Order: sequence, then C-alpha cells, then structure tokens
Amino acid sequence: MSLEIRRIRPDEGLRLRALRLRALADAPMAFGSTLAREEAFPDRIWHERAAGGAGGDERVTFIAERDGQWIGLATGLADALPGRPNPSRIPRCSPSCGWYATYLGGNAIVTETRAAARSGRGD
Repeated sequence: MSLEIRRIRPDEGLRLRALRLRALADAPMAFGSTLAREEAFPDRIWHERAAGGAGGDERVTFIAERDGQWIGLATGLADALPGRPNPSRIPRCSPSCGWYATYLGGNAIVTETRAAARSGRGD
C-alpha cells in the first residue's frame, strides 16, 4: 500500500467533488462551508476548483492517494507578503483546510498534505 501526496490535476473536478462532499459529511467543522451548500454547486465549480488547485496562482490543492483511492486532501491559499517578491505566490501558502479518511490512515496523512499545501510543492 503506497501513499502518494500529489497536486490535483485540472481534469479531476468530479473526483474532487466526491471527496470534498465525503469530507464535509464526515467532518463539517474542518471546512468553511456546509455539505448542503456544496452539494448544490454545479459541475462547473468543481472543474474550476480543480483547475485552480492544479495550476492557479491563488490556491493549491493536494490529494492523498493510496492505491488509486483518494483518502485525503488539503488546500492552501497563497499568502500575500508585503515587500517580499514572490512571482509564483504558491510556494508560500497557508493551509486553509485538510481532511483524511480516518479509517484509512492517521494524522500523518493530513500532516503531509497540509505540509505540501504550505510549501506549495508540485510533486
């Protein structure tokens, strides 16, 4: 069983939707939203979120994946640091949310995905 922490891909919007809704159902306080609100989002929103998390300059989304199954996620929002140039902005991120399937892993998964979001690493 190998664990991979990787940046989401632009074409994974519907997989992101499924995971995020599962996360909201499991841990509603981990996010600044509600399950009902996000269930109502059209597919377009999920595609935009995946594309933005994959290559945008304002956010980064990382997926924890084990043997092809998505088991966790973390999103970081780009920090704006006055007087400190950062053209790509992503390398300095504040984790805004994180979740992992508790029955499939431990705190190490969310720690790794949040660390990836914080650093903005693209692996």
